[in-house]
Amino acid sequence: MTRAHKIEAWIAAAVIPLVAIAAFAIIRWQKQKPVILHGAIIVQDLDTRRQLPIGGVVVSAGNPITSTSKSDSSGYFSLTLPKPIRRGHPILLHFRHPQYRPLDQLDYVGN
Repeated sequence: MTRAHKIEAWIAAAVIPLVAIAAFAIIRWQKQKPVILHGAIIVQDLDTRRQLPIGGVVVSAGNPITSTSKSDSSGYFSLTLPKPIRRGHPILLHFRHPQYRPLDQLDYVGN
């Protein structure tokens, strides 16, 4: 075996595992399910009897905005985040309703 063949063999031995790892990572990333945030929007009040749900609030996430949802009459919303955003990443949530002041909240994606 010549020196050129030995170098080619070493290069092949290094490249083949890297390609296999990259293929595995791409396949795993494609199979990941997106993170879905669930929550409820209520009026902020010290008296818990007056903490009523707010319906029709537009909830959006990301900067720039990448996902949008709207709360129902019970204040519940479900927001699907794009795949690159995973648990532990910081996220900016925007809450908008015409009868209330806008709220922007920086938080971390969790369970």
